[in-house]
Amino acid sequence: MYYSTGQPCDSSGNPYPVGQPSPETPSEKQPNDWSPYSSCLEFKLADFLFTCSQMSAANINKLLDLWNVMLLSAGSWLIFKDSTEMYKMINHTILSDEQWENFCISYTGEQPADNVPSWMNTVYDIWFQDSYDIICNMLSQPDFLGDMDYWPFQEYESATDKRQWEDFMSGDWVWTQVVIISCDSTMHRSTFIPIILSSDKMTVSVTTSQNDYYPLCLLIGNISNKVCHAHCNSVALITFLAIPQSKCI
Repeated sequence: MYYSTGQPCDSSGNPYPVGQPSPETPSEKQPNDWSPYSSCLEFKLADFLFTCSQMSAANINKLLDLWNVMLLSAGSWLIFKDSTEMYKMINHTILSDEQWENFCISYTGEQPADNVPSWMNTVYDIWFQDSYDIICNMLSQPDFLGDMDYWPFQEYESATDKRQWEDFMSGDWVWTQVVIISCDSTMHRSTFIPIILSSDKMTVSVTTSQNDYYPLCLLIGNISNKVCHAHCNSVALITFLAIPQSKCI
């Protein structure tokens, strides 16, 4: 396997040095810092009950009651008093520095004279994160340091000399874009960051008037394909749209 890179060059054929991403690497916590949780056990318990088993609040309360009786009899501290306390702790968990923002939308078009659908008079909240901040956070992640492509390349099989495609930055489209960008002298020493957006309907199996959701996810083409399939932090949720049920009129 060998590669042909598309790193921009000057008039003498020397490649321009490609700078590293400007965002600073986020400071890492100390190994024993599980804040806002009091301990590793508390964090793992919340993660197991809420994420892995997805246990109901009623069953969580029963489990915690039994567990806390045992802890109190042994003179130990309680883990969580009940499910409400656990949920409150989860809500205070800091996932990243990006903040969720929201705005409201509503239907402003014409309405039928009779039997006006309720969604036409409803105000909907749209929640989103700043995509620029999300991308900067991805570029600053130390986990991606060895799996990030900063310029396009072409990959060939050594035995057959056939072109291979696996990573986004190995495609012809990226190569073409970088050639176009390199013609602008003000863009030298910069890195092309392809932005990929995806969305798909997700149906929640709960009896509600609003059960279809369209999450909008973002990833960048610089991260290698194997990491995108294995590392959840390589794909970020930036918008969550709730689509109301309605009938055609």
